[in-house]
Amino acid sequence: AHNAAVPRHPNVLRLTIDNIVAMAGIPVTADDYRLLDFTPTPDTGVRILKTSGTTGRQKCIGNDRAVVSRTVEMTRVMFDSLRISYNFLCLYQFSFRPSYTDSLLALRFGRTVIFSTIAGFQDDLEVIGNCHTVLLPGDAVALCASFNRPADRCIDCVVHINGGVVSQQLRKSVLDTFASALYNTYSMNETNYIALLDEHGVGTLLPDVSVRIVGDDGVEKSIGEAGTVIVRSSRMTSGYLWDEALTVRHFKDGWHHTSDIGYTPEPGKLVIAGRSDDMLNIGGLKVPPKPIEDEIKGIDGVCDAVLLGIEGDKGILALHLFVEKTGAVADAVLDKIIRPIVHRYGKDFIAHFVDHLPRTETGKVQRSILRHGLLG
Repeated sequence: AHNAAVPRHPNVLRLTIDNIVAMAGIPVTADDYRLLDFTPTPDTGVRILKTSGTTGRQKCIGNDRAVVSRTVEMTRVMFDSLRISYNFLCLYQFSFRPSYTDSLLALRFGRTVIFSTIAGFQDDLEVIGNCHTVLLPGDAVALCASFNRPADRCIDCVVHINGGVVSQQLRKSVLDTFASALYNTYSMNETNYIALLDEHGVGTLLPDVSVRIVGDDGVEKSIGEAGTVIVRSSRMTSGYLWDEALTVRHFKDGWHHTSDIGYTPEPGKLVIAGRSDDMLNIGGLKVPPKPIEDEIKGIDGVCDAVLLGIEGDKGILALHLFVEKTGAVADAVLDKIIRPIVHRYGKDFIAHFVDHLPRTETGKVQRSILRHGLLG
């Protein structure tokens, strides 16, 4: 829905567990069913999604009924190709997009939906049987650690990980613990699903998606050249509600200008190298954190890694590496393995080895907390 079509101060219902329990206890009457007997037009039924994203800034994104319907249908196409049951084991609150798109998909085909938790996931998996589930990388790690007995390998549980590239180590752990297959997607709230990622992080664009790579001057890059990723699809929104300046900045001529840096190794393929606002400029040398972080995440004893440029006493950025460990591997041992990886990019760094990195509710590392923590 266009900004002007939505009231500036809509009624808002914030769903909590207490709300849901209260609503579930209200008897359904014949009048309730009659209220459902209507045929909405494609441009009605605005869905507003409020998200903090990776920057912590709240954004409101509107989608009409037609866009939501196309998103559900694309999910069906993706899962048809996987040949799985439409039962859905959901680990998320109702505000997370796959919670309702995949629930609608399952219910449309007469399947079962269970809303679960990390602690209850294994028991619910055995109840629901053949199913698919959508996870964030952080929750995938937590689930692998929570299984207290061998998973029933007769159950076909196809895992779809959204919200970040899956490391080789995490992929192996999920497949060894409870998944019969694992799929990784590149997506964002503004555009919905963009590409399916293979085990090397190379994305194959979905059928209704077009991607271009452009420079700071807006000129399109050649195959293999890195630049800003811009996206167009039939499932994207047209802008942010109540924020014209942000809309103008990110939506131009039918394309969504992301904050991601990437390149196309060949037509129809996409590789994400990192976010433009995460690219580090250390003394004039550009350092891309993502490929370094990904390589370090593949080391035994490492759960996650974050590379940051943090301003020192003289106002010059220094390179800091935060490593989240998975076991009892000595810091000095990890440091000896990691140091040559970072040094390939020509810069020295300060290493910090921690048991846990600060994260948002959706599992993303809170880089700003790491920066401010060092700065005091």
